Amino acid sequence: QSLRHTAGQHPGRRMSVSRRGLKRSAFKRYTSLEIKAGVLAGATYPADMLTDARTGEQVPDRRAGMPVATIARALHYGFGQNHPRPFIGQAVSKNGRNWARAFTKLATDGVPMLTTAKTVGQIMREDIQQEIRDWPADNAKAWAAFKGFNHGLVLTSHLLNSIDFQTQVAKS
Repeated sequence: QSLRHTAGQHPGRRMSVSRRGLKRSAFKRYTSLEIKAGVLAGATYPADMLTDARTGEQVPDRRAGMPVATIARALHYGFGQNHPRPFIGQAVSKNGRNWARAFTKLATDGVPMLTTAKTVGQIMREDIQQEIRDWPADNAKAWAAFKGFNHGLVLTSHLLNSIDFQTQVAKS
């Protein structure tokens, strides 16, 4: 079968996991197994107040109620005045092979498929979150002054905390 990762609503890249070395019985109960990691459907920004670090003034967060995936996509590909910050794509590029290897190793070791999928999903989530944490200081000076710090993908950490995974299994 295959391991498919997709990141939120961003186009996914299929990664096949070879059956070599795996017991056929490990796969025969399933027609497909899919792991998705990123910003999943349903995550929205809360109605929070933001504090202007320069003045202390409280202002409503204009993202309130917006899907986190919409903001993630705008950040990932760049939108308007914002340059692209391809955090999900970079996480996939850096870790995709390791995700497939981890899946194959766990399955080869006899770990149940659903447990294997959930374990790899957790690894995918953590790797994407780490990419957000490690993103360089690349905010415009005025925005960094408003925030009181310069971290390109963090304001309230809601994006970071919205990264999740899900598994979908179709049994034979």
